[in-house]
Amino acid sequence: MPTERFNKLPEEKKKAIRDAAMEECIRVPFEKVSINKIIQNAGISRGSFYTYFEDKRDLVRYIFSDTADKLKFFWTKSVVTHGGNLWIASEELLDQAIIFAQRGKMFQMMQSIVLYQDFDKLFAEIHGSNGVGEEKGNEILEALYEVTDKEKFCKNDMDSFAILVSMIMGCVMESICWYNRHMESEENIKKIFREKLEILQHGICKQ
Repeated sequence: MPTERFNKLPEEKKKAIRDAAMEECIRVPFEKVSINKIIQNAGISRGSFYTYFEDKRDLVRYIFSDTADKLKFFWTKSVVTHGGNLWIASEELLDQAIIFAQRGKMFQMMQSIVLYQDFDKLFAEIHGSNGVGEEKGNEILEALYEVTDKEKFCKNDMDSFAILVSMIMGCVMESICWYNRHMESEENIKKIFREKLEILQHGICKQ
């Protein structure tokens, strides 16, 4: 994930690097993505790039994790709107994720990267990360925890809640990637997602 030096950059400079990376990921298959092209289009030096990120995989992890944090922020607001109901808000989260992915370059970037031969490994790295920064990720998680109605949860401690949030976000990411890779209809993707939420909410074994 990005270094503290990157996190301190002005938002305009961060955006320039993100946009340059997305353009390059769309232009060529991921294995052919050129760091030289990215730094040229972003207006930074090669030395600066390596003070921000380890490599191009690290940069891509940042872009997807940054997007995930923006979705979690939307998710938190949706939970408030629905009186603390995490499950209804989670369905809206998938709707927003689909809209988010289809806007601008993100959708095209995802289409390109899901064809990458090591995509499954890269996806696992992205899903396993803590977001743009651990502190920021924790702040979003804590906000979501505070506004969620946990009265019916059999486990309502923060650690268990963090696992649940990670599982739901994983389902969202899988749904988007499945849509891109197999060109499933949105309705079918949403149907399968609701079934996953049902299992997470109520379990699959008889009590």
